[in-house]
Amino acid sequence: MKTVSLDLSTISNPAATAQHPQNIGGDGGVKNWAIHEIIAVSALVVERDPRRGLIFQLSSFSRADRSEAGIVREIDRICGDGVRTLLTYNGRGFDLPLLRLRAVANWADAPNLHKITSEIPHAGAVHRDMSDIVTSRGAAPKPRLADVCAALNIPSKEDLHTEAVVYVHQDRWDRAARLCEIDVISTWLVNLHLEAHESTDLHRVQDGWTALAEWIAADETRLARLDCFTRLPEFGCPPIGSGVFGDRPLAEVAF
Repeated sequence: MKTVSLDLSTISNPAATAQHPQNIGGDGGVKNWAIHEIIAVSALVVERDPRRGLIFQLSSFSRADRSEAGIVREIDRICGDGVRTLLTYNGRGFDLPLLRLRAVANWADAPNLHKITSEIPHAGAVHRDMSDIVTSRGAAPKPRLADVCAALNIPSKEDLHTEAVVYVHQDRWDRAARLCEIDVISTWLVNLHLEAHESTDLHRVQDGWTALAEWIAADETRLARLDCFTRLPEFGCPPIGSGVFGDRPLAEVAF
């Protein structure tokens, strides 16, 4: 049983942006996701083995050494046989539609991605969008992944005080992929919290995060950039900065 956590880093196509300047927001951001191209992607594959427990594998690809079509094919392969759940944050509203569109634009075969993004029941992986879950499928305003992580004491790329686009402008595509790696692990941990709460099993979070930390520590040289995930929070306690009330009953708080 495999779970894949996926995240993309993208940039707007300069030619399309110049042709359609109305898609540029007042802050310089692009409103239209359809004119974006994929520059990097990361996928965390987590497999639960009956004897060995959780097995982690992290794959990252960027335009430094692959074409966009090549990146799409790699992700489609990872989302293939044996994958039960695909995790994203806002994947239904951005990552998956863009992946599918870029697959079509590049004539890249992506049968697994087409199954996952279709509305037709199929035997492939089931998509679980964390943004949909925390907002009741859009009923509540959509927070950033970093905000959800802050509420749950989970590290995020916000803690790095940088953005992927900074590295892109320095032609360091691989560093954009490294920031995606932070997001896929953060997304997996958010899902771990949600599933544990649904099953009322706090140990599920502690055991899963411990396994993750041990995997990173065991390959410290290669995974040093993920060191922030090796320090586990105090489970069952309110996050630091969660508010003046903490976990006290309001009846005990003097206003």
